[in-house]
Amino acid sequence: MLDFYDAIGETQMFFFSVENPFSKWADHFSVHDTLHGLCGIIEKQTRNEFRKIKLSEVFVPWDEDTMQRAARAKRRTKRTASVE
Repeated sequence: MLDFYDAIGETQMFFFSVENPFSKWADHFSVHDTLHGLCGIIEKQTRNEFRKIKLSEVFVPWDEDTMQRAARAKRRTKRTASVE
């Protein structure tokens, strides 16, 4: 799953984004820094969990008979569409 996550190309974690509406109050207000740090922790944990999930656990390949039936059905659909 980590490969899929990385392939998306999003640099920020997909769960949420942290913007700092309090940048003028940086000396008095640390919520943004706390949330930003928390976001980094969650990102690391997510990447570690995704690294553990193998494609074989979330995708069951079709057997040969199923693949052949799907190919025949696709050919029939194309022929029907071209006749109309």
